[in-house]
Amino acid sequence: MTTRNTLSNRRELFAKLVASGNLSNTEAARRAGYRHPDRLGHRLRKVAAVQEMIAEIRSNTRVPAEALEEHLQTLEKIRDEAMATKRYAAALKAQLALGRALGLNDGLEAAPMPEAPAPSSAELVQRIVARLAKVEGLAAASYDD
Repeated sequence: MTTRNTLSNRRELFAKLVASGNLSNTEAARRAGYRHPDRLGHRLRKVAAVQEMIAEIRSNTRVPAEALEEHLQTLEKIRDEAMATKRYAAALKAQLALGRALGLNDGLEAAPMPEAPAPSSAELVQRIVARLAKVEGLAAASYDD
C-alpha cells in the first residue's frame, strides 16, 4: 500500500486525476501544475509509487455492478450505432470509453474494434463523383452571382 508521504503533492494530485479515469496523462499532468505536461504525463505514469497510488484509489472506488453493466451496454450501443452509420470517429471514442470502463487500457490505446467494412470500388467512385458534383455546383453557383 502506498503511503501519501512517498509522493510529492503534485505527483499525488496527478495520481488522483488519472485514477478518476476522465483525463489523459498529459491533461492530468497539466492540471497538477507540471511545466511540460506533454512530456511528463507519460513518464509520471510509469513511476511505481504513482502506479501504486492509482491502483489504491481505484480499488477503493468500486462501482455497483448494475450501474457498471448499464454503462457498458450504453457504450456498446453507441459504438454499434456509430459503426452502422459509418461514423467511425464516434465509434472509436465509444470503444475507448468502453475499454476504460473495463479497465483494459486506461484510455491509452484502443481496444480491438469490430473491423470497418472497406468500401467497394463502385462506392468510392460514387463518393468521388458526388463530391465533384457538389464542388462543381458550388463553383457554378459562385459564377452565377
